[in-house]
Amino acid sequence: MIEPYTAVGLIPTFWGARRREDIGKNLEHLRHLAKAAVMLCNLDIPVRLIAIPEGALQGFNDEVMDVDHADYARNCAIDIPGPETDALAGIAHAHRAFVMAEAKARHPDWPDLFFNVGFAIDPDGALVLQHYKLSGLLPYERSVSPHDLYDWWVARYGRTLSAFWPVAETSIGRLGVMMAMEGNTPRTDAASR
Repeated sequence: MIEPYTAVGLIPTFWGARRREDIGKNLEHLRHLAKAAVMLCNLDIPVRLIAIPEGALQGFNDEVMDVDHADYARNCAIDIPGPETDALAGIAHAHRAFVMAEAKARHPDWPDLFFNVGFAIDPDGALVLQHYKLSGLLPYERSVSPHDLYDWWVARYGRTLSAFWPVAETSIGRLGVMMAMEGNTPRTDAASR
């Protein structure tokens, strides 16, 4: 049986990143915000999940400033795992909680493209889940979807439900990620048949 726990959702102020180095300011703010949230919410039932919203690491400069896709991929998108997920793993470890977050991230096979990736990190700092956003807010969202590279995606990850909607079995239950707009599109891909 899973013991009861508290989940906290952070609502941070964030600064739009123009370079990858700019993300550090947002990470430092998230570190302080998580500490305060856990301290205040950990009184009766322990906090075991810290949720960080879409945009909290990088903002939305790629969309608002109409940044060239390849330029953003090279200069602002992160790698998962990488220094930014290591910083979030530090938050997870410090609070003995899972951390769920989102970032515009590259895939090793596509260095000039970026995806919108939701992910989860366990209390030991291990990356336990990555979900590549399937449907963005068109025409604004610039990230690439697995559907944009469907044949490659299926060849690499398969044509199963878990290839498009992965979940992680964890000590606090099954975790999955659904980002903004994903719930607005009916499932019609081949994986749902």
